[in-house]
Amino acid sequence: MAKYLLILFMLFSLPSYANNTLVFIHGYLGDGSSWRPTGIIYALQHNGWQDSGHLFPNGPKLGTIRPSTTKNYIYTVTLPSEAPLTIQARWLDIYLRNLQQRHPDNSLILVGHSAGGVVARLVMVAGKIKVKGLISIASPHLGTDKAELGAAISDSPASMFTPMLGLGAINRSQGLY
Repeated sequence: MAKYLLILFMLFSLPSYANNTLVFIHGYLGDGSSWRPTGIIYALQHNGWQDSGHLFPNGPKLGTIRPSTTKNYIYTVTLPSEAPLTIQARWLDIYLRNLQQRHPDNSLILVGHSAGGVVARLVMVAGKIKVKGLISIASPHLGTDKAELGAAISDSPASMFTPMLGLGAINRSQGLY
């Protein structure tokens, strides 16, 4: 709960002027809907932000853009969370280009949780999309011990047994480590 209060504090600390598009990026094994039960979207809506839709690999579910004095929009995205980071970054890049076309006068601000923060940072560093800001929450920008263990298991003969032990995500997520 404390991390969500911190997120709210950071988001409300953003400049109060208009024309921002806030993009929420989920973490490993999550999806864009992971953000909604936290209350963050609801809280932002009550402070002048417009929930404008969800972008996912099968196509966008875009909300209707209502007349707004602030022109501040919120989007959630779903990435293929078990895919390599470079694949996820390509998807995010596509989503962000779509949002730039939809809101050409807006600045992009990315909010990423865990691996979502790493993917957002990768897009900012390797991509050509101008991003005004990045808020990353619990993002392992320097890697994790668990990822190194997962890589060691997936590269060993033990990987044959991981699906039988309910650990199939280790093999499917090799590109993350």
